[in-house]
Amino acid sequence: MSTICALYMTGVIWMVQLAHYPLMAHIGPASFKDYQTANLSSTTWVVMPVMVLEFFCAAGQFMALILGDFNSPNITVHLISLAALVVIWLSTFFLQVPLHQKLVSSKDVELIQKLVKTNWLRTLGWSLRSFLFIYLFLTLNPQI
Repeated sequence: MSTICALYMTGVIWMVQLAHYPLMAHIGPASFKDYQTANLSSTTWVVMPVMVLEFFCAAGQFMALILGDFNSPNITVHLISLAALVVIWLSTFFLQVPLHQKLVSSKDVELIQKLVKTNWLRTLGWSLRSFLFIYLFLTLNPQI
């Protein structure tokens, strides 16, 4: 399930990074507040359930690593994946969410640019997780 969540979020975050966030700068100031309010509401339904599911999967993965065999050849891959998810969550709640909240009051091109720049943390984090899960899948299924 972690793999599915990571792949889904990787697709979403690349669309957000390359299209959604940059296009925010083209919304007119008069309609920006309404746009941003609707944007936050609708985007939450697209990402939050999957992020929460991914979090619980990662928590289970972490517990399995703690309770399991630390001599596993893939332990480093799992730990890097978990570290990437920690970075994603910290970035989301300490960078992107506050920036979005500030943008609800009014359009600010500098804040939009900061949103685009800081979102690279999440874009690279989810991309790394997807790459690692694909690596694990191929490693565990060499016949594919």
